[in-house]
Amino acid sequence: MFFKVPHRSSSCVECMYVNPITGVIQVALCHGIVYEHTEVSRKAIINLLLNRQMSLGLWYNHNVQSAYSKHKQLDGNTEVLPIAFAAVLPF
Repeated sequence: MFFKVPHRSSSCVECMYVNPITGVIQVALCHGIVYEHTEVSRKAIINLLLNRQMSLGLWYNHNVQSAYSKHKQLDGNTEVLPIAFAAVLPF
């Protein structure tokens, strides 16, 4: 069950869908690539949904990109989704 994160101005993220129960997010970046990330912090996802002032790009870079690059989430997986438009999310 995915929830669409309400749109906020972002130069990085076009749209994002999250599942706080499974820790999966699907994110369409502004440059056209769509990713699915697993094992994202459920606490961070809930915080994103509750805090409507939080920047999507900053949240994504801090909670997903940096976590994967620092190997904090050893069980997590990143996959490029084979879709061309954010309108078909969640996939």
